[in-house]
Amino acid sequence: LTVHERRIQAGDIVALGFGSANRDPAAFEAPDELRLDRKPNRHLTFGAGPHLCAGAGVARMEFAVTLEALIEAAFGLALDPAVAPRWKARGDRRGFASLPLLIGRKKAH
Repeated sequence: LTVHERRIQAGDIVALGFGSANRDPAAFEAPDELRLDRKPNRHLTFGAGPHLCAGAGVARMEFAVTLEALIEAAFGLALDPAVAPRWKARGDRRGFASLPLLIGRKKAH
């Protein structure tokens, strides 16, 4: 089998990079930016086509509203809309290298 000009033979070890899911620059503008309001948002989380989760839209909305409310209520924090978060690549996992936040009127990282 050949995948992206790479030959895979019987007995070869193949690992999936789940950290790259939903980050295809051909499918997503600025795929490394956290954009809760991204449109269109054709990610893989809720399936696709006939297997699309019927509650996907409601789940997305509930998650965004709940997460923002919890963070603000618990810590008085909000994402700084003027500065995009920076991602740090870690193999098959991702994390923030920088997450600009607002605490009241002060900015924190």
